[in-house]
Amino acid sequence: MKTKTIKYIRYARFFIYGVIIVYFVYAAYTLYLNMSATVSDRIERLSGPPKEYISLFTTEAQQKLIPLISEKTASRNILSKFTYDKHYRIIVYKTDVPGNTSLKDIISEAKKSIGITSNMAYHGFGNKTIEISYKPGKTAAAERLYLNFEGDSLSGIVKSDTLCYYYLKCNKFSLSYDEKGPDDFIIKAISPVLTVKELPFNVAFIRQNNSLYFVFLSAEDIEQGIPADMLLKLITTAKIS
Repeated sequence: MKTKTIKYIRYARFFIYGVIIVYFVYAAYTLYLNMSATVSDRIERLSGPPKEYISLFTTEAQQKLIPLISEKTASRNILSKFTYDKHYRIIVYKTDVPGNTSLKDIISEAKKSIGITSNMAYHGFGNKTIEISYKPGKTAAAERLYLNFEGDSLSGIVKSDTLCYYYLKCNKFSLSYDEKGPDDFIIKAISPVLTVKELPFNVAFIRQNNSLYFVFLSAEDIEQGIPADMLLKLITTAKIS
C-alpha cells in the first residue's frame, strides 16, 4: 500500500511539473510572438495629421489646434497628437470598426480594473500628466467597442447614431474591441502629487464617412480643469444626429 501511495505521489508530481513547464513554455512563446510583433511593427513618423482628422473639428477650433506628432506602423492606422489652446492635449485615431452602424448600439461602458495584458508588449508615449499605451500588430475585424474605466466616474453626455461623448474622472481608461480580449488602448493618469489619483478626460467616438474615430482630450497640467463639454464644443455639430 505504501509503495502505491509513493507511486501516485510521484505521478502527481510529474503531472504538476509538466503543467508548470507547459505554462512557462507557452508564456515564453507568447511573449516572443508579441515582442516580434512590436519589433516588426516599427513606428513611422509622418509630416502631419491626415486632413480627415482635422475635419473632425470646427473651423474655429482648428485655429487653436497645433499638430505635434503623427505616427503609424505597418499594421496600424495613423495616431495624431495635438495641442489645443496651449493647455490641452488631444489624441485622434481612426479605429478599424466599421462606421456604418449606429454608435449608440455598438459601444458599451464598464467600470473595471485595467492593466496591460500579461505577455503583451505595447507601444507607449506620454507627457507629465498621462501615459498612453497601444497594442502593436493588426487588430482583428471588430463590430463592437468597449470603453472601460478605473476610478471615480463616467458620464455619457451624448449617445447618438453618429456621436458618443463622455466625461470621465478616473486614473485609467481603455478601449477594446472584445469584451474579454486585450485592451487596444490604455490611458493612465500620472500625478506627481500623491493625493491626486484621478484626472478629468473628454472622450468622443465620431462616425464620419463610414469611418469611426476615437478622440480624447486631457489637460497639460494636473491643476487645469476640463469642462464636461469642452471637446464636444470643438467637434462640428453636424456630427450629432
